[in-house]
Amino acid sequence: MKNMVDERFECISAIFRFAGRAEYNMGYSDIDPKDLEFVAINPGSERQRKYQRGICETFRKFDGYEAIKFAKESGLAYDYPFLFAMHVEKKNDEFVFIEDITSLRHGGGWADGRAEKFLPLFNKFYKDTGYADFYNSQIPYFEEITEKFVDNHFKHIDFEWFAKYVDLSDLRCFISPSNSDMNYPATVNEKIIYCLVREDCPAIVHEYCHRFGNPLGKKWYEENPEFQKWCDDSVDTNRFPGYGSGYNMAYEYVTNAYNILYNSQTKKDTKGITDDNIINYTCAEYAPLSMIKHIKNGFPYMGEIYKMILDLDKGYQPKVKPIENAPDLSNTKRYSKTVLEDCGNINMDSGRVWFNGANSWFSLKNIDGGKGGGATVYVNYATKADLSKISLKINDNDEYLLNLAGSLSYAEITVNLEAGENNIITLSKPQEFSNLVINYIAVKLSEDI
Repeated sequence: MKNMVDERFECISAIFRFAGRAEYNMGYSDIDPKDLEFVAINPGSERQRKYQRGICETFRKFDGYEAIKFAKESGLAYDYPFLFAMHVEKKNDEFVFIEDITSLRHGGGWADGRAEKFLPLFNKFYKDTGYADFYNSQIPYFEEITEKFVDNHFKHIDFEWFAKYVDLSDLRCFISPSNSDMNYPATVNEKIIYCLVREDCPAIVHEYCHRFGNPLGKKWYEENPEFQKWCDDSVDTNRFPGYGSGYNMAYEYVTNAYNILYNSQTKKDTKGITDDNIINYTCAEYAPLSMIKHIKNGFPYMGEIYKMILDLDKGYQPKVKPIENAPDLSNTKRYSKTVLEDCGNINMDSGRVWFNGANSWFSLKNIDGGKGGGATVYVNYATKADLSKISLKINDNDEYLLNLAGSLSYAEITVNLEAGENNIITLSKPQEFSNLVINYIAVKLSEDI
């Protein structure tokens, strides 16, 4: 990830900057602020302003191009340019639509042939302005801000938390120095999940949460009259010009609630609050300070909606991929929750073991009835990560480290079981990893191999 600045979006961002869209003129603006819907409140860093000033000075002479005229007249704004950018790809120095652009038409903004009309205008602007040369000249700057972004924000995200809701391999992230106050999500055909954030912004979690927050918000808005009233009552176009409908507020309410849940479950930016005079709902374990912030900042029903998310989250299980290159486990005993004993800080459901806290562990007892000898232990897990510190211990003596590499869905290790003992296998997870999910442990004795 040397460069997380996307050429497609930066080019379309320049077009909408010259079209006068306020959210694309934050930082350094070549447009008279009187012509904008609101004045930029976050000017960004001096280096960022220099980059934005470079955009204005380089492309000012192309202000009359058809792509800019289209952007002015279309009424498209906020995340629509990003959505378009994520549905095109570069081939032979021009942009073409990806194979399926069904999701580009969601929301109606790019429907009715508007996307098809804009694409050739976009390509003409890209070619005639020499945008590729400008973008390439900025790559050292892009790599510099990418490194800072990864060090300050991206590497601190607990991506395993999202495994309950999405396939982790579908997550993508870009940063944009073109914007100073906006972040956007985009999902391509119910699969690839993009987020675009400011270079100095930690809003990655929020934008990813839109992927499962928006559909749930829509469902509740259409089926739950009380929820619908909360959302409609919260619409405030002066405070939130981008959330002008009850649907928009539903999406933001639910997404914010999931963001708070992430903070709570990953122990980030949280503090126990028990004063019901401060907030009308208190989580049994945590009531994050961010909830109070949202209530004060225009989401008065955040407590009620967070409780709905908590109740729903109790039934979630991670999405599980089919086992890749799985061993033959015929005639092999799989241990489920019916034989789990001596558990610490875990949840169990449908035979799975869900490690969701610090120093989680569990033990399997009476593995082979005291036969002893060699055996192979298979650990099939739902989440993918390099969790090499997961340890498996036999009878509190021999300890093995499992290399749960991200390329497989299971770990395999040869162990020695003791004769005359009701062998105990203990699997433990250190504090620094969260939300590891084990589907099952299987043990195949040597005589079965």
